[in-house]
Amino acid sequence: VRSRRQRQMCIRDRSDSAGLEAYYQAHKAEHMWKERLDAKMYICDNKEIADMVALMLKENKSDSTIMAMMNKNSELAVNIREGQYEVDSEPYLANVKSEKGISTVDDKDNVIVVNVLKVMPPSVKELDEVRGLITSAYQDELDKMWIEALRAKYTYKVHKEVLSSVDK
Repeated sequence: VRSRRQRQMCIRDRSDSAGLEAYYQAHKAEHMWKERLDAKMYICDNKEIADMVALMLKENKSDSTIMAMMNKNSELAVNIREGQYEVDSEPYLANVKSEKGISTVDDKDNVIVVNVLKVMPPSVKELDEVRGLITSAYQDELDKMWIEALRAKYTYKVHKEVLSSVDK
């Protein structure tokens, strides 16, 4: 039976990577992505700019062309963010159809043009995406097993009067 410190070092050093992998395989259904959108979001200052951006996207204009034309007068007229987003990760994505295409959504400060490139169904997160959570849960599991092994091997007695004096 390894000490807690030895177990922590093993996990950090990845010498127990087989155990971590096995733990992940046994618990991966607990770590799922919800439906996600692979999308580009064009955050626009106002509705007029958003309408022009949407039109340019429908005409297959490049991002650099859109930025050059829209940000002539102000660098902040249009900003682009892209990535994979869970539908409930951003409040305004709740108003976007879960299908490929272009949508315009009013946010409290901006108008956002969302170009959904791909809809990704719910799926299991890869180990690298949840390594911290899995490592922590695996460490907790090892600690529980260690304590159970110690309790099976040794007898112990709780001195309640001493314990109650510590609480004060």
